[in-house]
Amino acid sequence: MANYQLSLETKVTIPQIVNEDSVTFYQILVQVDSVKWEVKRRYSDFAALHEKLVDEGVDRDVLPPKKILGNKDPAFLMKRRKDLESYLQTIFHFLACNIPQPLADFLDFGKYDIHFILRNLASEFFQRE
Repeated sequence: MANYQLSLETKVTIPQIVNEDSVTFYQILVQVDSVKWEVKRRYSDFAALHEKLVDEGVDRDVLPPKKILGNKDPAFLMKRRKDLESYLQTIFHFLACNIPQPLADFLDFGKYDIHFILRNLASEFFQRE
């Protein structure tokens, strides 16, 4: 189980692109000390996250732009992968002191990090009463 708040090293990378049924996913690798997990997200997931993070102080223009034509081209996908990785690393470090819930959800911290697991359990418990 991860413990982001006490970690010495946290990394967020996008090592590869995965195509499933003609849909492009960016495979995100999250590492908190020795605990690692993978998350697959589409570009539209990044765009939805970004809209939520603008309220947290993230600049509206830092997300790589959407491309309608030629968005399946391998060279374009590799460049976008690198740009999205840079975007994730930038916002993660910008918000590292207090990870907002939308970013924690996007990176699945609620499944692997003790603090987010407990936060989610507490929220569920108090919503029942």
